[in-house]
Amino acid sequence: MNLNSPAPKDKPILQPKPAVEEKTIPASPSKIPKDGGLYKKLNVPVKTLSMVIIGGLIALVFLAVWGSQSEGFSVRYSSQGGSDVSEQTYKYLEPLSKPEQPTRQGYSFEGWAMDPACQIPVEFGLQVEQAMELYACWSPSK
Repeated sequence: MNLNSPAPKDKPILQPKPAVEEKTIPASPSKIPKDGGLYKKLNVPVKTLSMVIIGGLIALVFLAVWGSQSEGFSVRYSSQGGSDVSEQTYKYLEPLSKPEQPTRQGYSFEGWAMDPACQIPVEFGLQVEQAMELYACWSPSK
């Protein structure tokens, strides 16, 4: 068979189909099909959606302003029988720093914990996200 010779007239020439069906966008928006697409079952007026969006934006602005004017979060220190340690105030996500070390007659200070039983040690440098109380941990002096 000669590849340069024309195909017989009784057999149609097969053309490959395009992998993706091409759609043309009408020049006029009025000719765009209005089947609703993804939201065709949503029956909410545009005015209502606008009000919801505006309400959400107002709430977001309010929270941003209120949060920036917040006095911060207090971190209290329970010395559990030792000397008093002053409460400290931190802004949101400010790193936690070590407070003054308390003293207690007959005991050695071991550090600070997140719980009164001293099972969860405090990681200083962690970011403060809420008010909290930290507890002094003691061991009897030898």
